[in-house]
Amino acid sequence: MVDFAIYLRPQQCVQETEAAARLQSLRLAAPELSANHTDMEALLQGPITISIETKRENDSVYQADLQMGTWQAAQWKMLTQQAAENSLLELAFLPCLLIYGHDWTFAASSRSGTKTVGLSPVFPAYPLPDNSRLTVWV
Repeated sequence: MVDFAIYLRPQQCVQETEAAARLQSLRLAAPELSANHTDMEALLQGPITISIETKRENDSVYQADLQMGTWQAAQWKMLTQQAAENSLLELAFLPCLLIYGHDWTFAASSRSGTKTVGLSPVFPAYPLPDNSRLTVWV
């Protein structure tokens, strides 16, 4: 499991009623009644768009990469099981954020046949600008 996830809620958007209905029928047909590859209650209804893994500055970068790789491999597997044939060809990658202390890195995974590929060191990771001056918004 990852620490955070950003997900879509098409049922909250009037213009997306058809997408919400299709998502609901997929979700109800899934073994865990989930739109995702997890049965975590907060993530049952809407598809995950960005997964986020956080580690303290001195924690293992390898562990974070392994955890995110495992998470996204499961997400790709679920997507291939639910999607119509060839419909995933338009989905180039699944994005993620890896946060080590104050360093934020964008990474992604994709599919090569039936294998999930990506994340560092296979894919280059892209450091995001310095965020040490972010302030809390109220």
